[in-house]
Amino acid sequence: MTGKKFKIFLTFIIIVRLFLCFSILLSLYIFLYVFFPSHLILHFVRAVDYWALGILTHELLVGKPPFRGSDHMTTYNNILKGIEMVSIPNIVNKNANNLIKKLLRLNASERLGYQRNGIQDIRDHK
Repeated sequence: MTGKKFKIFLTFIIIVRLFLCFSILLSLYIFLYVFFPSHLILHFVRAVDYWALGILTHELLVGKPPFRGSDHMTTYNNILKGIEMVSIPNIVNKNANNLIKKLLRLNASERLGYQRNGIQDIRDHK
């Protein structure tokens, strides 16, 4: 395959993947909008946002995701075991370690930011 044809092929593949991702996200949004009350969706989204913040914080400080495994099932099982079973390297200070562990609680109602004071709990965390 020549260089020009390869670039066209690669562009086509990228467009197809973007379209598929968009259609999956749109389908999920429609499903949630139709089948769940809006107040439940907002609570679910907020809990997932705090979880994602914990994952992102860990990745930025350590350079790797916290629940990584050799395959998808191992990663899934590591998530089910919880953050308490994950060893966070000593390069992460105690405050950041505590923040990550509080954001990655399995029970959404126990996550930092999901409680009574909301996002203020995260802002005030020391």
